[in-house]
Parts: sequence; structure tokens; C-alpha cells
Amino acid sequence: MLIPEGAIMPLYQYACVSCDLDYEKERSINDPKDKYFCEHCGYALIRVYSPVTTVFKGGGFYKTDNR
Repeated sequence: MLIPEGAIMPLYQYACVSCDLDYEKERSINDPKDKYFCEHCGYALIRVYSPVTTVFKGGGFYKTDNR
């Protein structure tokens, strides 16, 4: 499957192992699993995972909802 020209790719956050700089990189699912390297010091970048906020709306989430 080819991705159309100008398609919006997801942004992923990366941090440098050595100098602690942060980067945002666009990456397609079809991209090879190449590592990214810091532009400042040349060390490998690791992927930064952020917590996801979950909001439960509506009934059914408490013991007292069925009374």
C-alpha cells in the first residue's frame, strides 16, 4: 500500500539517552524499524510514551448506580 503524497503522518516523541533533548519525528507504519539518533551528540533516541487520560461518562461505573 502506497501512502499518498502530502498525507499526514503521526508524530512520535523521542528523547536522547545522553543529552536529554526531546524530538518529535514523523513516522509511517511502512517505514523500516531504523533507529533515530540525536542531532546534537549522535547517541540513540528512545521513544517516549505519555500517559493516556481516560474519562468515564454515563452510568454504570459505581456500585450505587443500579439502585
